[in-house]
Amino acid sequence: MVQKKFGRGSSESSGASPTEGVAGLYKPTARECALLLLRLIEVKEQERQREVSRLRIAEISLKRLWGRRRISPEFAEEVAEWLSGADFTLFFAGTTYAVVKTSVVESWPRTTSKRLSADLLEVARGAYNFSELERLLPAPNQEEEEEERDTRPGRL
Repeated sequence: MVQKKFGRGSSESSGASPTEGVAGLYKPTARECALLLLRLIEVKEQERQREVSRLRIAEISLKRLWGRRRISPEFAEEVAEWLSGADFTLFFAGTTYAVVKTSVVESWPRTTSKRLSADLLEVARGAYNFSELERLLPAPNQEEEEEERDTRPGRL
């Protein structure tokens, strides 16, 4: 077994994993981060013995993979640009990141705004009744309502 030295001793002696031991020494470029993510996808495909068309990856995993303490939206976009050349799309999906094979997305059913032409004319005139659409958004839960009340101007 080869032991790599990290500063004042090996990662094994400090109890840290090898990736934690090297964190901060070198920050891969956006292109290199894209390559690392593609390598991770490749390993996942080898494990599953089939092609991966979509997967989710926790932000903490990307931070570890990319050697970053935080991932700015601009940096994620730059990585996504490199991934697009490999037919993958990276995006933030609420609480996690997702990677989707672009060619798969392109085969999904599509829709156009043409279906709402009459509604959009009403919107343009300022006469559209948006309250009819409120049913489409979930009602705020009790905790969010209390938070809103507590953050109103003049509240302590």
